[in-house]
Amino acid sequence: MVSTKNREFYNICLAIRSHGWARDVEKKYKKQLEKKYKIDEFKSLFTFYYSGFNIRSTDFNARLGIEQLKLIDKVSKVRHHNFFYYKKKLRGFWFQDSGLKLISSMGYATFVKNRFEVFKYLQSKKIQSRPLICGNMAQQPFLKNTKILKTKLNNASFVDKYGIYIPNHANLSLKDLKYVVTHFNSIAEPKHF
Repeated sequence: MVSTKNREFYNICLAIRSHGWARDVEKKYKKQLEKKYKIDEFKSLFTFYYSGFNIRSTDFNARLGIEQLKLIDKVSKVRHHNFFYYKKKLRGFWFQDSGLKLISSMGYATFVKNRFEVFKYLQSKKIQSRPLICGNMAQQPFLKNTKILKTKLNNASFVDKYGIYIPNHANLSLKDLKYVVTHFNSIAEPKHF
């Protein structure tokens, strides 16, 4: 889902989700594209202005999304509470900081020196962990092989090497959180940014 107040960005998103053509964009924006690229009415339906995808949602998916939105406040509050529980119990570790009144992250992000060891240990205790998003995007195969990025991305490389998420699901009980904290603290070595 994308939420924006920017009409141009909104229309670009509409086009990208539908193969990159302008069939679904607002009429005014479609006319601007046709004029800019000198596209006549005949070719208009099959002109691709952007590299796009076929990711239009179905009515069924939309209904599921509407039902899920009814839970958003409850889920967000639980995740917020979990975040501050982790922050309190993992004092020696770096933590995400924010000026937001509500933090609803899907995981609790931190950095550890021995990330792979922590991952394997937590896995043996049936605790999920994962890298922080993708770490350094420039190290992902699709970009690494293109040689597009020549700039060193030191901060992204740090995140890529030491970043780890521990679970922050809304269905975690206090007992679950204590279990995660106990095992995480028993193996993880803090790494500061």
